[in-house]
Amino acid sequence: MSGSAGRAGGTVTPLRVPAQVIRERVREIGASFPGWKIYHETRSDTWNAWREGEEPDFRHSASGRRFMVSTYDAYGLVDLLERQVAVDIGLEFPGCHMRRAHSGGGWYAVYGDQADDGEDATVWLVHAPAIGGVHAALRALSDEAACQRRRP
Repeated sequence: MSGSAGRAGGTVTPLRVPAQVIRERVREIGASFPGWKIYHETRSDTWNAWREGEEPDFRHSASGRRFMVSTYDAYGLVDLLERQVAVDIGLEFPGCHMRRAHSGGGWYAVYGDQADDGEDATVWLVHAPAIGGVHAALRALSDEAACQRRRP
């Protein structure tokens, strides 16, 4: 049927099976959130993620940091992961202000890095399409600033 429809000028759209769509979405989410292992549990139809390379800890910490998050759809998982990365940023960079761009243009962070002597504060404005990119950029800037402070 698809061959005759294509020759007759019709549009042929290959269908993807649900398992293929799920695998693609798992890969997409995993690429946006390095350090997290993403998987879909078919039996319970849940979307799950846990922190790679950490000892499992299922206690609820006061900071809101979780070892594992779980929900019933991929969009909900992305939302939970964004919240966890924001918690991580807040713990690693106290005073950092995070905002999602209202126009769908990614994430922004404003952070003031104070020098060891209490002077020469540097304010960083960081933008990235995904919150994980903001976290990576803040770490890189922090490492660079630390190296510059150690130089005579």
